[in-house]
Amino acid sequence: MINPIHLRTLTTVVERGSFAAAGRDLGYTSSAVSQQVAHLERITGLTLFERDSRRARPTEAAVSLVRHSAEALLALDTLEAQLPRLRTGHTSTLRLGTFPTASAAVMPLALAHLAASHPDARVELDEDEPVALVSRLMTSQLDLALIYEYDLVPQRWPPGMDCIPVLVEDMVMARSPGQVTHALSGMSDARWISTLDGSAGDLFLHRQCALAGFEPQVPWRSNDYDVVRGLVAAGLGTALVPALATIGWNDAADLDQPEDVRGHRRVWIVRRRAACHPLAATVIDSLHSAARALTRRHRRVHRPR
Repeated sequence: MINPIHLRTLTTVVERGSFAAAGRDLGYTSSAVSQQVAHLERITGLTLFERDSRRARPTEAAVSLVRHSAEALLALDTLEAQLPRLRTGHTSTLRLGTFPTASAAVMPLALAHLAASHPDARVELDEDEPVALVSRLMTSQLDLALIYEYDLVPQRWPPGMDCIPVLVEDMVMARSPGQVTHALSGMSDARWISTLDGSAGDLFLHRQCALAGFEPQVPWRSNDYDVVRGLVAAGLGTALVPALATIGWNDAADLDQPEDVRGHRRVWIVRRRAACHPLAATVIDSLHSAARALTRRHRRVHRPR
């Protein structure tokens, strides 16, 4: 088994450029550093340094090993930082990324469940778009994140990430009250309200309309679904929105799901595979509890099958 102390020593040698400099930083003799590197070479079967009379140069294998071990060493650092609080029965703050509709619909239920079961738990919420949330998750700026993905707009997520399905939302057509109901295929002359150009929601609308045989006319755009609701209520257009966004709309718009609208928006809990935050399992359980409550209350929100 690879010793993480030896990996850290290798990392320091590569970063500092010599065994002697790494030894000074780590409090080892040059001989001790050399012994640790030699042990790594035996365990891995790799040549990590090219040695001559003047210096030892890291090989490509050494640089690659340093790069691939960085996340594991970071996870160990995180674990060691948590140990004092774990010994006393306390946990640190968990940083949870989310997106606006989940913040409004999911998080109040999830945090209420968490507060009831773990009153000392602390969670910081941070909103962003899924791609940005995943980037921050993979660089350890977040511990967990809620993200979404549209069926017609598949995403490629980085390796080393666990994805846990939590909700499936119907896509709902929203029109001003009293407007005649149509199948999507009959809405080619409609004026549409969409999210920002090139966003996942906008791509879903355009691909859905393409399947129905037309290109949507989009004079109005906003990523704020409260704004979308106001524009729909004012009779300015029609919108295709995920079900979580329509919770609380009441009579501001007529909502239905035409039979020729295909696809859903799917909500996932994501985390780094190497992460080990002590609150993670508890918060995930609370998010699932919130999801179950939402599916009981709202017929257009479902649990994944």
